[in-house]
Amino acid sequence: MKFFDAHSRELLWVAPFLCIAIIASGLLRPRPHFPIPAQSRTVVSSDGVAVRVALPFRGVAMSPPVSVDSYLEDTRSPQLLEYAGDSKARQDFSKSLLRRLYPEVWSNDRLWRSGVFQNTASPYIELEALLAHNPGVYLGCGGPETLMRGVGLPVVSSWGSCGGRQKPVSCPGLKAPPYWSYYSEGVFFTSLRVTSDLVGNPELAKARMTSYCRAIADLENELQPQTLEYRPRVLMVGQYKGDFARAAWWMSRRS
Repeated sequence: MKFFDAHSRELLWVAPFLCIAIIASGLLRPRPHFPIPAQSRTVVSSDGVAVRVALPFRGVAMSPPVSVDSYLEDTRSPQLLEYAGDSKARQDFSKSLLRRLYPEVWSNDRLWRSGVFQNTASPYIELEALLAHNPGVYLGCGGPETLMRGVGLPVVSSWGSCGGRQKPVSCPGLKAPPYWSYYSEGVFFTSLRVTSDLVGNPELAKARMTSYCRAIADLENELQPQTLEYRPRVLMVGQYKGDFARAAWWMSRRS
């Protein structure tokens, strides 16, 4: 008996290491998966994924690298925001024209919180921090969205270049080169469709696209590029490649 008591005391040094091993084994637990909400509506993301958004709608949270600027430009719905970004995103927003249009967004401390997406380059984001805010949907592009979708969180990408190849999109009657499907209408029309549907107002996208195409048609009718003998040089300053390609294409058209 004394022999076993002596050896059991000698083995006590193993106990701390055994406890560490038990705790570490908890990290090997499978990822949780959140069920589909009982009541929901479907929003088709820009990458073609159908996302089920719970009803009643609990609002939109920005997921990096998407900024609140593009969301507000497309939806004009600041009242549906639940999370806009961290302190750096807030600083960037303060330099935007949209801060003047939506001062209530910039001044609302609740919308700007650090620690929600602490390390977006890591595949192991803090799910607990995301669930604590519990928005209706996350609006993102790349970054942590793959992991978030993997556990059943509703993530919608809206930007036209986010995931997969976009179909060529242009205004009716405008014979645009096919590579415009990535820039200009291919990007902005997709973003408008997705975000307008997301906030439950698809008619907003239709009205704005119609207005945009009407302005493009009026401009082409006014310029009559096919009648121009002199082709002015075009200088691109702070514009997207698609806009520059459109100008160059117009200036090169001949009857």
